[in-house]
Amino acid sequence: ALIAALGADSRYLALRGIYDFAALFATAFLFSALAIPSAKWLRCLLNVLIGAGMVQAGIGIVQQIAGAERVLAALQNPLAPFFYQPNLLIEKLSDLSFNWLTFERVSPFGTFINGIDYAILLAAILCLALARMLTSRSRGELAWLAASSLLMALALALTLKGSGFLALAGGVAAIGVALAPRIPAKALALGALITTMLIALFASIDPIAGRITFLIQREQGAFGSLGRLDIWASLLDHFWQKPFFGFGLNHAVLLAEPARTMSGGTMAFVTTAPESAYVAGLVETGAVGFIALMFFLARGLGCAFQNARADARQIGIFAALVALLCGNLTVAALTTDQNGMLLGLLTGLVFAKWNPA
Repeated sequence: ALIAALGADSRYLALRGIYDFAALFATAFLFSALAIPSAKWLRCLLNVLIGAGMVQAGIGIVQQIAGAERVLAALQNPLAPFFYQPNLLIEKLSDLSFNWLTFERVSPFGTFINGIDYAILLAAILCLALARMLTSRSRGELAWLAASSLLMALALALTLKGSGFLALAGGVAAIGVALAPRIPAKALALGALITTMLIALFASIDPIAGRITFLIQREQGAFGSLGRLDIWASLLDHFWQKPFFGFGLNHAVLLAEPARTMSGGTMAFVTTAPESAYVAGLVETGAVGFIALMFFLARGLGCAFQNARADARQIGIFAALVALLCGNLTVAALTTDQNGMLLGLLTGLVFAKWNPA
């Protein structure tokens, strides 16, 4: 990334990307260096994360109920930068480029400006809570975990973000894989059948079904907007210009052509995001940086899976990691504020030496 930054069109953007990854790696290193004294310490930390997910879900639901006008007024409050990403908030307020409001995509969500990043965070923490429910023996804790899971599931459903649902599906699948050796084959088959039926029922709800239809139509070129497949193909064409070290972090958005968006008969040109952390990583840091990043992520997932198979109390960490990485298949959010810090924290816990007693 540093080599790419030296020859990048915007050294500021490239170096800022390094700063963002540095925060992720520093968080991972901090928690991996901890000698966790007991499983009780780990349980308390995971409870804090689940509590944070509940707070995010609660704020997001209140914002949905409040409506777009009240949300915009709240964002213009001088105190707003203390609770939301301040740089991004100031940038959007300065030119009033609230495409979320114009095209019925109300923002913010929780303390996020981007609803997709918010949905991925909720999905990851929801997987933590679900895994804890399967391993907890305390009735009081089970009741709290069930309530928090329902609240986060409701907030996630209200976002209608496909990346969030993809993250949740990956995390739930990870829980199933980790628990498979401990569950009888008949019970596992019954659970898979019930899960499939619930997913089918969930997808038949009108707002969600409409969202799925919209995404399919967008990929087919409807609404005059680029689909993800078109964006990925155009970015991969650029990859061959600098195949080894890439264009520099944060440059994928500069390489993708602006997309046309149509809603209610109104046409506008909007900045095109890379729509995948992995495609962005390949183009921005080249084959060398991409291979290094994939090794880091694969190593973390492998160790997390081994820990989960050895100790059921760590299944939630494995599932949340899978959720974060699955969500980033369709959005570039590995280092996005809260998501980046959560990814670093969970990865650090995977490598931490702790007493399972």
